[in-house]
Amino acid sequence: MRSDRLSSFMAGQKDLNPLRQHAAERPMATRLPVSSPLLNLGSQSYLIELFPMAAYAVRAPDGVIVWFNSRAAELWGRTPVIGDTDERFCGAHTLYHADGTYMAHCDTPVALALDTGASVHDEEVIIARPDGSQVTVSVHIDPIRDKDGKIVGVVNFFHDITERKQAERTASSLAAIVDSSDDAIISKNLDGTITTWNSGAARIFGYTAEEAIGRHITMLIPPDRLDEEATILDRLKRGERVDHFETVRLRKDGIALDISLTISPVRDRNGRIVGASKVARDITERKRAQEELRISEERLRALAAGLENQVGVRTHQLEQRNEEVLQQSDQLRELSSRLQQTQDDERRRIARELHDSAGQVLVALGLQLASITQHAVKPQVRKTAQESLEMVRQLSKEIRTVSYLLHPPLLDENGLSGAIQWYIQGLAERSGLKIELIIPKDFRRLPGDTEVAIFRIVQECLTNIHRHSSSKTATIRLSTDGDDVSLEIQDEGKGIPAEKLAGIQTQRSGVGISGMRERVRHLKGVMNVQSNSKGTKVSITIPITVISESERSQHASNAR
Repeated sequence: MRSDRLSSFMAGQKDLNPLRQHAAERPMATRLPVSSPLLNLGSQSYLIELFPMAAYAVRAPDGVIVWFNSRAAELWGRTPVIGDTDERFCGAHTLYHADGTYMAHCDTPVALALDTGASVHDEEVIIARPDGSQVTVSVHIDPIRDKDGKIVGVVNFFHDITERKQAERTASSLAAIVDSSDDAIISKNLDGTITTWNSGAARIFGYTAEEAIGRHITMLIPPDRLDEEATILDRLKRGERVDHFETVRLRKDGIALDISLTISPVRDRNGRIVGASKVARDITERKRAQEELRISEERLRALAAGLENQVGVRTHQLEQRNEEVLQQSDQLRELSSRLQQTQDDERRRIARELHDSAGQVLVALGLQLASITQHAVKPQVRKTAQESLEMVRQLSKEIRTVSYLLHPPLLDENGLSGAIQWYIQGLAERSGLKIELIIPKDFRRLPGDTEVAIFRIVQECLTNIHRHSSSKTATIRLSTDGDDVSLEIQDEGKGIPAEKLAGIQTQRSGVGISGMRERVRHLKGVMNVQSNSKGTKVSITIPITVISESERSQHASNAR
């Protein structure tokens, strides 16, 4: 076969290569004499360096390299030895086919041309260099024949196409990405004519690539939005990018779609803007969902406002009811306080009646019985009078005890210290309970209602210890520290059951504890009850004021 490339190159080289002289004799082959200068160009290195691409030649039939230029050595990554029989067919270290499979030197296109006499043009070969790098070349191989048509060698012109192959692979990858994108990716020139159309655009807008390419982009734009295209083109010509521009576009069937557009200018090699690349995303469902969400939010806000109004009305009603309950509670507490005060006053009155009226009658009766006992003649009368006198004395003692329990005179006369000591002494004698009273010697007098409250609380606690705790001991601590009086009553009994203790701590307790708590509350004090299996402790703190002289006189008067 005739080498058009070689013939073209050798044109005008009449004094150096006789190829042109013989070209007309065999149209399909290049005829050269056996001593053809083409195989001997190695002696004229300046000439082979003028070739515009890498080139080398091998002789027939063994394929030994007879010459090569520096461009060939650069692509091989090494310099072979001219005429070396180990350097056959190619000067490359290792060769691969375009698909990456190994290529033996004896299977190279040069060896094939030597064997068959066929030219090989535009075949791709991968050269592996000694440094590990690889380069892809395109070969153009023609056999060299003598005047009889016998193949005397082969010449190979090849050039580096690595960057081109990489660009092709990149373009192929980009094309695959563009074609597989769910978004519409469209290119257009500056007059708005569509130049590319991917499958995403076909799916979204309903036009095939054949239907869309070559038509104007306004086929997608509603009539009332045509001014958008002019604005976008003006911005693109200024080199600006349009990001996430939300608008409306039309499908082939006329349905309007909500679209988000991102448009970038496309430049040529010289940086001139020649068109635009547009990415269109269908946001119809998103906009519909946003609208539904907006409607739902409005409904929720309306519902919330209605609920808030209802809650406000109900809250106001509850506040009013709570205020009524608080007022009723205050009234009940005031009533309870009055009842306690009435009870204390009634106890004091009854105690006085028993002490004064009944006591005086019994004293007079005792005197009469004593007189009868002394002057009676008959022994039987004297004995009966004596027994009656003893019964009167016992009754007088019991009346005095009941009177003191109802309202001990010592409480008015000597204050808490004396009254509590008298009470615990009598209780200890009656119950066998060992009671310890810890009180400062200089414990001062307190306001009357405070003393009465503390005495009644001591009375109630000791009664509960005696009846319910199974404790053999009780300790009472009474002290003042400036503005407060503190009372602690503790036993070593079995404790209060958990359920009952919970009721006490949540102020749901029996009459006795409730009465104690109410007395403390009335005096603006606090009460705490602690209990476990080792015993129970009641702690009370009440604010106090200094007792006035008039109160002291009142205490003394009450005592008298």
